[in-house]
Amino acid sequence: RYQNELIPSAANVAVSGRISTANGNGIRNVVVTLFSPNGNVLTARTSSLGYFRFDEIASGETHVISVNAKRYTFDPASKILSVNEELTDVDFVANE
Repeated sequence: RYQNELIPSAANVAVSGRISTANGNGIRNVVVTLFSPNGNVLTARTSSLGYFRFDEIASGETHVISVNAKRYTFDPASKILSVNEELTDVDFVANE
């Protein structure tokens, strides 16, 4: 190896978004689950305004994210994410 050789490394990034009703109100306590290709499963709950965030997510990989709420349904209820950089707009809107 040369001393100045760059070694590629996957940086960790944040994945965040908002869960809301059709009229734009945030939904609190929605369970948001992120499935990583290595088998890790992370879970978060939305804030009182419907926001969620996952930190330290490996970039350069494809993840699946899903939402589940007692009083609401979503279509789609999951999405496939190609995480190559920080994602801030992973939003879900509840069906009416």
